[in-house]
Order: sequence, then C-alpha cells, then structure tokens
Amino acid sequence: MIGFSAGLIVIDDRTVAPPTRPIVAPPHRIPRPILTLETTQTLVDAAIQDQHARVVIDQEFYNPNDVPCEGSFLFPVPKGAQLDRFTLTINGKPVEAELLGADKARAIYEDIVRRAQDPALLEYLGRDLFKVRVFPIDPHSRRQIQISYSQLLLEDSGLIHWILPLHADAGGRVTQVARSLSVKVTLDSSQPLQTIYSPSHKVEINRQGDRKAVVAHQSSAMESSGDFQLYFSRSRSEVGIDLMTYATGEDEGFFLLLANPRIDPPAGKLFPKDVVFVLDASGSMAGKKLEQAKKALRFCVENLNDQDGFEVLRFSTEIDAAFGGLRSAGADTRRQAEAFVEKIRPTGGTAIYDALVRALGMRPVSSERPFVVVFLTDGLPTVGVTDPKEILKAVTGGKATPADQWTRVFCFGIGTDVNTHLLDEIADFTKASSAYVLPDEDIEVKVSSFFSRIKDPALANVHASFPDGIRATRIHPNPLPDLYRGQQLLVVGRYEGARDGNLVLSGNVAGEKREFTQFCKFPKRDNAQDWLPRLWATRRIGHLLDEIRLRGESQELKDEVVELAKKYAVITPYTAYLVSEDETRRGIAVNHQLIRMSGDAPTQQLYRDQFRALTRDKSGDLAVASSRSFQYLKDAGASDASIALGVGEVSRPSLLPAGSPASMPKRAARDPRQPGRELAAVAPSPIASPVRVETEGASTEQPARYVSGKSFFQRGEQWIDAEAQSMKDSEARSLEFGSEQYFKLLASHPEARVWLALGRNLQVVIGRQLYDIH
Repeated sequence: MIGFSAGLIVIDDRTVAPPTRPIVAPPHRIPRPILTLETTQTLVDAAIQDQHARVVIDQEFYNPNDVPCEGSFLFPVPKGAQLDRFTLTINGKPVEAELLGADKARAIYEDIVRRAQDPALLEYLGRDLFKVRVFPIDPHSRRQIQISYSQLLLEDSGLIHWILPLHADAGGRVTQVARSLSVKVTLDSSQPLQTIYSPSHKVEINRQGDRKAVVAHQSSAMESSGDFQLYFSRSRSEVGIDLMTYATGEDEGFFLLLANPRIDPPAGKLFPKDVVFVLDASGSMAGKKLEQAKKALRFCVENLNDQDGFEVLRFSTEIDAAFGGLRSAGADTRRQAEAFVEKIRPTGGTAIYDALVRALGMRPVSSERPFVVVFLTDGLPTVGVTDPKEILKAVTGGKATPADQWTRVFCFGIGTDVNTHLLDEIADFTKASSAYVLPDEDIEVKVSSFFSRIKDPALANVHASFPDGIRATRIHPNPLPDLYRGQQLLVVGRYEGARDGNLVLSGNVAGEKREFTQFCKFPKRDNAQDWLPRLWATRRIGHLLDEIRLRGESQELKDEVVELAKKYAVITPYTAYLVSEDETRRGIAVNHQLIRMSGDAPTQQLYRDQFRALTRDKSGDLAVASSRSFQYLKDAGASDASIALGVGEVSRPSLLPAGSPASMPKRAARDPRQPGRELAAVAPSPIASPVRVETEGASTEQPARYVSGKSFFQRGEQWIDAEAQSMKDSEARSLEFGSEQYFKLLASHPEARVWLALGRNLQVVIGRQLYDIH
C-alpha cells in the first residue's frame, strides 16, 4: 500500500546532529542504520469561497532513530498554482521558508534522488518548491509543522479545480508511510453549487443548501494514490451538467458526464411519488434483523413527503397490508402505518412471488408519478411460486424491456441466504438498484441512508443526447438511472468524433417533459484528465464481470476483461485469475507473465473455483460478496478506492480455505521502531504483490499501478511496464539508476518522470524503446 504526505522532511544523513548526551547501547545490540522520518498524520482544512482557496495543513513527523537528525522540509507547489500569504510554523514558531523556482527545485529533487537512491520525488520535476531547514530533530521525538497559504483557482469550461499535492511514498528512503490523512474542504459559493467530484479519493459530500457544502476524506495508511483532486462547478440551472474528456487523437476518446439537480427545488417543483414498502416477516427474520428492519421502515414513513402516496406490506406465508391500497402520507396515515409496523411479528415461510405481485398491482394504471417498491427479504422463496424465473417474469412480464417506465423495485437482501441473481435482475430491469446487508451490518442504517437519497425525484426516464457528429458508445451505467435531489449522476463512456455542441439531458416527472442543455466540447486531443480512462475501464470491467455472473461466461467477455485489466491496471482476484489463466493459455513464459498467483496450490485452486462459482452459486456468502464487489466497480467514482473496496468484498477470510495465506485473520502489526505501537490491521493476499509493507509477517499489497496512461505490474522487486510484454523479443537498453545516462533520458523525455518515480528497478517503454533500469 502506498502512503502520501503533503510535505516531507528529507534527512541529510551526512550532517546527523551529535547527540545531546551519550547514547549507551547494550553490548549485544547492533547499531541501527539511520531510518527515514515517519509522517504520522496529515490534517488538511481548506476553505474555498468561489475561486479563492485558503488552505491550512498540519503535519506531524516522528524521528524513529536513536540519534538527533537534521533535514529539510520540502513542500512542492501544485503545478501551475500561484500561492500567496504562505506561512510555515514548526512546533508553533514561525519560520521563513525559501521559495525556489522550478529550475532550482529540479536540482534539489535530482540531488535527493541521487543521495537517497529514491526516485519518488521525480514526479515533482517542473514544480516550484518551498524549502526550510529543520534541526535538530531529537531521537524518538515529534515535530509539528503547519503550512498555510492562499490560492486563486482557475475555471475551465465551468469547472473549478483544486489540487492538494501529496508526495508518494512507494517504500523508498525519503519518508515513511503516514498513519492517517484527513481532508476537509468547505465550499462557499455566491452561486448554486452543482458538480462536486473527486476522481482521486473517496469523499463524503454534505450539501448544506444550494450554496454551501463540506467535502471530507478520511483514510488510514494512505490507501489512495496521487494528489488529492477536487472539481466543482456553479450554475443557476435546475439541473447542472458538466463534461470532462480525455483523448489522444489516436483512438476513441473518453468522457465523464456529471449531472446534478438543485438540492433546494424551485417553489412548487417538489414532485410526488408513490411508495410501497414490502417487509419479509418470515420466521427467519426473528430477533435483531426484524427489529432493525422495523426501525428502518419507521424512518422511511416519517420521511415521506406530504404529497406522496404509500402502503406497507408484511409477508411471510400470507400477506397483510396496513391499508389495503395507497394512501396519502398525512399525519394520521403515518401514525397508522407506524402502529402496523410495530405489531409485525416473525412467523411462517417466504412468499416472495405473492408479495411482489401484490405490491406491483398497486400502481395506478394511468398515473405518471414515480412508483417505488422497497423490497426487503432475508431468504429464498419457500411458499407458492418458488421458481426464480417465474418470479422474475412477474416483474418483467416476459419482456426484454419494461413497458412501464415509472416502476422502480429497490431490493435489499438481508444476510447471505438470498437469491442474488433474482434480486439483482429485478432491480436492473426496473432501473433501480439492489443492496445486501451482511450479518454484522445494521439494516436500519443501510435502508434509512438509501431512502434519504431517493426521497425527492428530480428527473425520471433520463436520456442523454450528444451533439451531431459525436458517437457515444460503451456508456456506463446504461440505461441511465433516475435523478434525485442532492444526488450526483456520473456517466462514463467512449466517443468518436471531435466537435463542440449541445449536450441535452431529457426526462420527465409527473407527466412533465423536461430538457436541460449544456454546450460541451468533445476535443480530438485532451490529455489533462489522465485518470479518466482507468475510471471508464473500472466501470466497464464491473459491468462485464456482472454479465458473466448473471448470464454466463463467454470467451469474448473474458478476453475483454483481460485486455482492460492489463491495459488499465484494474486488478481484483477475478481479473488477476483471468489474466493469469490467459497468459498460461497463450504459452507466455513465466518470466514474462504480468500476473502470477502466489500462495499454495489450494489457494490457487480456490480462485479458480470462485470464478467458476460466479454463474453457479446464486445465494450464499460468495454470491453476496461477488454482487457487492462488482457493484463497487460499476459505481466507481475514484478508481483506486472502488477497486480496493471491491477486492475487500471477495477477500474476506470467511470465503477462503482455512490455513491458506489469504485466510489468515487480520491483525495489527507491531511497529518495530516503536515498541507497543501498532500499525493498521492487514492481511496477506494470494495475488502477487507489487508494493509491500511488511512487519512481522503481515503485509498490505497493491498488485498494480496506473500512472499517466501506463500500467505497471510488480515482479519480485521490479516494476514491469505492461507494454514490455509485447516487446519481449526486443533488446532492452540497460541503464544504471542515478547514472548520467539515467538523467539524460529524463531530460530528453520529461513525460517519463512519473514512470521513473515508481522505483529504481523497473522495465519501461519510452519512445518505442524498452529500458531496463536497475
């Protein structure tokens, strides 16, 4: 796992400060080498008002050495940024920092790379640098450093972009992995805020009315990669539309469409809906599950809008209704519904077919109001019609596309004894979604959070029309889901053509046809958003794996997964298995394979069995884990975070054979530099690892990196450019790390700095030449 830090202290080990008192070491103790400093935490508080940002960064550094050290604190300036009112304090005392231009900064970066034998800083070549000496740093002591600065943010095509530079630590000698990163960004706008999006990190967005929002990110062990990036836009439109693109001019381009309804609707624009809540009250729901589900239903009823209609059904062997039909959500009917829910008791079997038919039959025939069914069950059908195909037919009517454009069936599977294929296909057909609540998760929290998101429809039956001359393909999600107030729609896809024109988002609510238009540019070349291809590939792979899971595998589907996984470094247990299988099938020599499954034979067989079980097992732990895993990929907003979450779902110790490396329980590894202090809980993975941080047998691993258009995989201690596999018959040019020829290559190919920053031992293709750096 890779760590990140906004600023860093580089120890000058040639000027290690003498100890203030003699150090007496036990005679049996071998003197330790000078270790790098550890960044224990990074706290960022940014306030952005329109296009003016005020940023405060608090960092804590720890000296794990037995002797005092001197060093230089470095803060790389975001590329293209102009910082004003820059101040820096060390342990509360103001100090003067020197601002170095890009040319002088380059010499310092390269000198550190040579001395520390660590290329991590190469990615900052071309940036200005703030520098200040820090000394002495006493043994096993901490230094608090605070940076504050102001910055004017630029606006491009309606989007404002803020970057927080985060120095990458790939296990080198410059800094150690930080323990925690906390970022809080307060947005305050004179116009209504629309898009708020981070492509780099998983964030929580708390909108406080139309003109203010708080964006937060919290992580331990720095599980994200690259600088923290945040985009936001402002618009007075009822639905704001923004577009980001990436195109090389050599192939189809990539696009990201973001749509955001105003959180505060205009007067009279709160659209009513009809909702039927359906709760499984069979005997298996007894205990905590039913009590949490009842609390969730009470929350949902309390949060209906006054104009909504609703009904509550409980089902087991029979079906009972609160009213016998839809009722307006007045105070009296809400009290009656809550009393009905309170009296629900667990008993009998599970009549899923009858419950769905009853709920769907409540939609008024001529109504054009959104009709929502919230369906909660913890089991397989046991009463009445139990054939999943017949149950699905009750929803689809045997048709490939829904005749009813207004019905949405949101499914919640409680526990793992549910038919995930059935629930997922019902939700997919009705353009809704499904979710699964594991035994250790809270049903009330999950359902309540979901209902808060869909309580206010803004646009149903959404359709996007692109400018003439632009052909959009491989769009995800497809079809587009409904828009809800306070929720952001992210749509990715590929495009052919190069033209500017109007992008139209259309739909309707309550019978009213609505269109929203935004002038957008689809350029032939635009390489600014180099993260966008991987975001598209992550969502595409999630879709393809789900197709395999629900409808069976084909060679075409597997081949596309393999191609995308290798090209964009989207590595999960399933994609790693498919890549490994493909390379073996094609007879690629072991020393040229990008993915090699590690661990014992039973663990390798496990992943084969897991993949084969995708289409066979419709219920159980693995079925639920796979559904949740692929949903993370399909909904990806920040690729690294979504891939990590998806991997976590199918790598739970309960899914792995006892005694295999991957089944070992997670535990907190002790930090050898600080007795008694523990690192984050981690568990080994059966997939060959590129970046490995090990302490006493525990490890965290990241099997691949996607850097500025290239995918890299690690083989032993060496990073391998995926493109090198196609050049296995070409002679590699050997370069010694840090040599004169190494820096000449860097000077002649400045675009390579981010690739060379990966490590001092790598194979990389630059300008159609394969280089072997060691």
